[in-house]
Amino acid sequence: MPICSKCFALTFDKEEIYGAITRINCMGLRCKPEAAKAHYLKTDTTMKILIANYSEDDLRFLERMLEKHGGEVTSATNGLTAFETLQNNRFDLIICDILMPHMDGFQFCRKCKTNKYLRNIPFIFYTTAFTGRRAREYAMSLGADRLLVKPMPADIFIDAVMSTLNGYKKYLPHPISAFSGKDETEFCRNYNEYLIRKLERQLLDSEGENIGLEENELKFANLASVINDGIVVLNENGHVTHWNPAAEKIFGYSEEEMKGKNILNVIGGAEHTEPEMRFFNNIKAGCIINETIEITGVKKNKSEFPLEASFSTLQIGRQIHIIAIFRDISERRKKDDEKRKKQAILQLINEVFDTAHDLLTVDSTMRLYLKKMCRYLGWPVGHICKVIYTVNGAIRLESTRLWYFENTKEFSLLRKIGENTILKPGEDLPGKVFSSRKMEWIPDVTKDSNCIRAQHAIVKSAAIGVRGAFAFPIKEGDKILYIFEFFSRKEEKPQAIFFEVVDNLALQLGRLIERKRADERIRKLSQVVEQSPASILITDKEGIIEYVNPKLAELTGYTGDEIIGRTPRMLKSGKTSNETYRNLWNTIISGKEWQGELLNKKKTGELYWEHVHISPIRNHKGHVTNYLAIKEDITEHKKFETQLLNMATRDPLTNLFNRRRFQEELQYWIAQTLRYGATGALLFLDLDNFKYVNDTLGHQAGTNFLFAWQKCFVPVYVIPIFLPDLAEMNSPYYCLILTGRKPD
Repeated sequence: MPICSKCFALTFDKEEIYGAITRINCMGLRCKPEAAKAHYLKTDTTMKILIANYSEDDLRFLERMLEKHGGEVTSATNGLTAFETLQNNRFDLIICDILMPHMDGFQFCRKCKTNKYLRNIPFIFYTTAFTGRRAREYAMSLGADRLLVKPMPADIFIDAVMSTLNGYKKYLPHPISAFSGKDETEFCRNYNEYLIRKLERQLLDSEGENIGLEENELKFANLASVINDGIVVLNENGHVTHWNPAAEKIFGYSEEEMKGKNILNVIGGAEHTEPEMRFFNNIKAGCIINETIEITGVKKNKSEFPLEASFSTLQIGRQIHIIAIFRDISERRKKDDEKRKKQAILQLINEVFDTAHDLLTVDSTMRLYLKKMCRYLGWPVGHICKVIYTVNGAIRLESTRLWYFENTKEFSLLRKIGENTILKPGEDLPGKVFSSRKMEWIPDVTKDSNCIRAQHAIVKSAAIGVRGAFAFPIKEGDKILYIFEFFSRKEEKPQAIFFEVVDNLALQLGRLIERKRADERIRKLSQVVEQSPASILITDKEGIIEYVNPKLAELTGYTGDEIIGRTPRMLKSGKTSNETYRNLWNTIISGKEWQGELLNKKKTGELYWEHVHISPIRNHKGHVTNYLAIKEDITEHKKFETQLLNMATRDPLTNLFNRRRFQEELQYWIAQTLRYGATGALLFLDLDNFKYVNDTLGHQAGTNFLFAWQKCFVPVYVIPIFLPDLAEMNSPYYCLILTGRKPD
């Protein structure tokens, strides 16, 4: 970035401009480097500079010099105004003084360098204050690029600006010091230390025996007046000699009211105890010098507030002066308290979630949360309402038996009324939450006519025992499942901290409950499958077995490990037709369900019958991913069927076909003869003296004779039919049909 040798004007080419803009906020557009380059090259090449300086003379000087050399200057008289200007405008450079009202240069620099959209804008301090080595190191630690001491010749100043901007020519962000991550207390401690040193030097100058005494005192007063913190100078007895405007704003007392008064009137609380008096003596003795401590401040209206203080002693001749810097940290303390509460709630959530993993049911998880939350809040009652969605579309809110009571007897009426009251959307605190779908807070339920449970107690002239309450919904997706409500014994104003964290808490708790509900469903389904009397197996699309339940392993004789990874073909007996299997696969591949009977083989080789139902399993896109087979062992059923069939067509004594089967076979044989011209023979046989055998040798001998006699037909392709004489039973008849085909 060259400088004109005649007028020292800054001259830029477009690529150098690109190098500068890659690390700026680009008018709040949060551009990437390429987008920033495109934006800049399409506009202009004027360097936009923000100057923050309390001195009007310095502002005019800088404006004239920078505008003369091609810069476009925007001015601000304090850090707060400058920071607000940065929010809506793009700047390529910031030049800032240190001592300014409302927000000084150090605070302004720190605020810029901790903002992700502003941190890469080059930052130059131009000041007459804090010009020593330690001040320079401190400024650099805040993220500043350079500290220039005024007054400075124009050519040297412009050269310093050019050098600073050239530090960005490699398009790399300026490294921010580690100090930007330090906490507020560390920042204040360092800041106050530098400020005290400056005030000490100014005070020494003002007390010096020289001609410019009044001028130096005026400089000290001016210095103190532009500092945001309360600056108080005390004599050795603790009486106020200097009291700046910021101290007046902090404590409410004017300088006239406090001059000559003891500082203990405004610090240490309403009553000064012996330890506090020792504390002031320690200040005079220099025991806590250069330390930042927290004490209690007292305002003019007697209200107490947290105060941060730094002290330093300074001896001028024989006189001891104490310089005190006070900062009202009420807001910081409030933020710290909120942060601690947030951290405590987050810790509570983590504890609940960690413990909840070991709990099996949704109810036990919610009961644990109620207990933890009530104990964290110190509130005595927690309760859960369940939202009931009826078939006809009506919605009601019913009390569950999930309560937490610090003292069950004390809140027995609340429980009784709650469990006997059904709410509608909009009614009471749960109904209000359901309608708004967000957290709701009621400072005092006894004063809210919509809180019908509390009103029931009032009607009965009884104390319900609670007043303040808040509640929030637990959702599964967009559907509200439960409403958690908490009660306090006293009136409670809404606390912003809860509104900030409860949404996240409710979301996480909702997900946890949703997961627990899913786990419960899976666990129940798993138990059903594992304990099912039917055999169940799951295969992938190729038929590879991925799961078998214990019943299938028990039935087949194989272990789960022996089955998983193989196909159901391992159970084929060879007795089921190939046509059956083709039909099975064609059906399930088409996405349909198949059911039928298969004759399979166990590990021992024993055959068994199964009734099988196979259905496809689909993913969320509707694609088939697996097949589920549910099988029922019907071997005994098949045996019983065979027995029934035998009883219908065979003689129970000889196991030969009976008269009914004879008629069926005879009709079939005659039909075959008429159709195909088949030949055959029909014989009737009578066994004479069979009754004699039964009578003389016994029925068992007669039965044995019949079995022996019918073996004579085995080599012959005949259909022997036993036709006993139903009238006389003196002798059995046999009918033989010779058809030339093998009998069944």
